[in-house]
Amino acid sequence: MKLTQLDTEKINKKSLHIDEMTTIDILKFINEEDQKVALAVNKSLNQIEKAID
Repeated sequence: MKLTQLDTEKINKKSLHIDEMTTIDILKFINEEDQKVALAVNKSLNQIEKAID
């Protein structure tokens, strides 16, 4: 597997200009992106359970 093929290693086009955002906008952006992780995990709980078992 090549790391460049993983979604987690791809460039997030939404953050290309993060250096131009205000601090509060950066914090909101990071928080919104982090929330996507919990939703993705929730959708995959059955597969995660199988992998663990």
